[in-house]
Order: sequence, then structure tokens, then C-alpha cells
Amino acid sequence: MRQPTIHFAKVVAALVVVLAAFALPANAAPGTGGAQSGIHQSAQPVPQVRAYSPTPSRSGSGTTKPAGLKPISPLAAAQGDIPVVLYNYNSGWCLGVWGNSRTAGASVTTWDCDGGADKIWHLQSLGQGFFSVRNHNSGMCLGVLGGSTTPGAHLVQWPCAGGINDQAWSQPYTGYYGGDGNPLWYVQNYDSQVMGVLGGSTAKAATIVQWPAAYPKAPGDQGWEFWAA
Repeated sequence: MRQPTIHFAKVVAALVVVLAAFALPANAAPGTGGAQSGIHQSAQPVPQVRAYSPTPSRSGSGTTKPAGLKPISPLAAAQGDIPVVLYNYNSGWCLGVWGNSRTAGASVTTWDCDGGADKIWHLQSLGQGFFSVRNHNSGMCLGVLGGSTTPGAHLVQWPCAGGINDQAWSQPYTGYYGGDGNPLWYVQNYDSQVMGVLGGSTAKAATIVQWPAAYPKAPGDQGWEFWAA
């Protein structure tokens, strides 16, 4: 009985086709085995890569945003020297300085969105997507207490130092929108931690801290809306 002829070249070609079907491209999207997107462990701003942007639930009952303000991206505000109000979507309160203080080291907290001078912030571009966050009332900059890199370290105001590490911030997009359709942003520092509310509190006067980002989950207390003041 005659044995069938095996064409080695055809077998190899078939194997190549099968393997190619299972191969992943070098630039595969997040979740498919390619390069991961999200909060990078570096001081580089995170790319705005998420196309699907649902509205997360919120648990707070803070005051509504001041009327008449328009949303703005942090980077646009920094480049245009446009003062902003930072609104915490989860709690419904705005970012301010405890007691309207002008003292170095004063705590940064959530408070009424009343348009007060301590709720207004100026973003100054530092280049490469980073900016400083200066308080209108005190003239001091947002920083991390003691320059700490520990999760949970408190945020304070301190004399501006020209973009020294703990005063350099970037604005990664969380991939989510607030209930009014405005983007929610992380405020990420040089250590790749982001600004959030201690314990996820929705209470008025809650302490602001740095913490690893929730990405790719809903940002919760780490999601901020920027409004041109």
C-alpha cells in the first residue's frame, strides 16, 4: 500500500497561520495582555485612553456647584492662567483651606462651594503636563505634608517652591463623567498618588490626603471636576 506524501513546507505554513491567529499585537489594548494603561508608577501624566465613560454613583449630599461656572480641563486652566474651583463629585463639596487660613501647613479640606477666596485655585504650568496649584486666598501651593510619599499623608498649603516634587501635579482623566456630563479628573502628584478624601468621607470639612488611584475602577472620592472661576 502506498504511503501518503507529507509536504513539509505546507505543514510549516499551516502552523504559522494558526500561531498568528493567537498572537497579540505589541500595542494591544488594556486588558488584552498588551501594555497596561492607567496610573503609572512614575511622575509622568497618565494618557487619557478610556473611551467608555459611565457616570459613577455618588454618596454625598454636599452643596451644589456655584452657578454660572463652566467646566475646564486642568491643563487648559494652567496654560491659560484661569482660576478654578475643584469640586469633589462623590461628596458634593469643594476643595478649600481649613478656616480660610493663610498659615503655612494649614490643612486642605472639603467645604461649601460658596465661591470664597480659599476655594479658588490657580494652576501654573510647570511643563511636561505638570502644574502647581496655588491658593487664591493665601498665595501658597498645594503640597504633601513633610513631602511624604506614604499613602494617606495629608495635603496642606505651603509656600510655593517652583515645582518642587510634592507641589508638582498632573491631571489624568479617570475615564468617568460626573452626573452633569463633565469629566472627572484625578489630581496626581509626582509620586503617582492622587488627591482624595480621607476614608472616602462625604462629610463637610473632611481631610484631603494622597492615596493610590482607584483606576480602572470608578474614582469615588478621587474624582474631581474643574470649574473656571
